[in-house]
Amino acid sequence: MNPSDFADHCHQVAAERARQCGGTAAQPGCDGGNIGPDGKPLSTAEMLIGLFQSFRPDGERLGDLLEPLPQAPQLLDRILPLYEVAGSGQRPGGGKDAFFVVRDAPELAPELAKQLGMQWLQGLQTIASQTGQHAISEHLGTDIEIRVLQGKAPKHPKEPVDRSKLLTIIADQLPEILNDLHSGAGSLNDADEQTAETHASLLAPAYYFIACDAMLRDYLMWPFLAETLTAADPLQAYFELWSHGVKARSFRDQQLDLYLPMPT
Repeated sequence: MNPSDFADHCHQVAAERARQCGGTAAQPGCDGGNIGPDGKPLSTAEMLIGLFQSFRPDGERLGDLLEPLPQAPQLLDRILPLYEVAGSGQRPGGGKDAFFVVRDAPELAPELAKQLGMQWLQGLQTIASQTGQHAISEHLGTDIEIRVLQGKAPKHPKEPVDRSKLLTIIADQLPEILNDLHSGAGSLNDADEQTAETHASLLAPAYYFIACDAMLRDYLMWPFLAETLTAADPLQAYFELWSHGVKARSFRDQQLDLYLPMPT
């Protein structure tokens, strides 16, 4: 199925799912149409933003949504647990979350959180190495301190000049490299992989806006990259942290802070 037909397929399945639930499918754009907040027409990929929210609370019919893709079984295995972890999206004070938020996170022991943090950094180093980012790989291979804290995570600096080197790697450089691969900017060897990359480019914004999290996006979309990069699930540890409500922060070049949620 070509990308244009696949986009139509996505809208159709989402609309059918919404009718089953007695509602309407999530629509992008400030007016629920084809025009974005800036007044410009939305791209085909932008029109799919909010797609995965349409399948809350249980992810039913996601199999139908992804079925045309060769990577469908692997993609489904990754995204279905998201619906279990984030629940219905109902806010305690009323209304629903626009994004997937872990509100009732299972408890995570601090020592396990630290171990997962180490595995995550090792996975990022592998990605950097396999994409030829040797300076990034070298920095991730240094002795980075991992602190496990508890409570509300502070916000990162907005200005790039004020960000730590580690934060720049995690939040900007590596996600941009992987997004380029999703967009077909990476080297591909055959027609099947080229088609996979085109579908990945189409879905990347919808995956990103699941939680406005590029690292979560790349974990969920890893099956698209599995043929290009040989790393064995390098972002699994990040998903484990995210699914336990852990927030990652870095304010120093060689320090990663993991904030566990307060017990309820």
